[in-house]
Amino acid sequence: MQEQALLDHAQQIGASAQVAGGVPAMCDGVTQGLPGMELSLFSRDTIAMSTAIALSHDVFDAALMLGICDKIVPGLLIGALQFGHLPTVFVPA
Repeated sequence: MQEQALLDHAQQIGASAQVAGGVPAMCDGVTQGLPGMELSLFSRDTIAMSTAIALSHDVFDAALMLGICDKIVPGLLIGALQFGHLPTVFVPA
């Protein structure tokens, strides 16, 4: 699990990290040909809202966004832009 590797590394260097938000995401590449595939188009807005809600607690020094799908990354970006003062790094996961 990539999140656990990040948490372990943060602990090794004396930092703390928190997996926050649990943003629900679906990628149409994964759901292609399955019932409900078209719902992935709406998931970007849900991802953006969930990202903004997760960051709204005002307890973070920075954010690391993990995502790779063409719906997930734009949603993360839209949500993160609501907090332009917060350093954010996007990492293909």
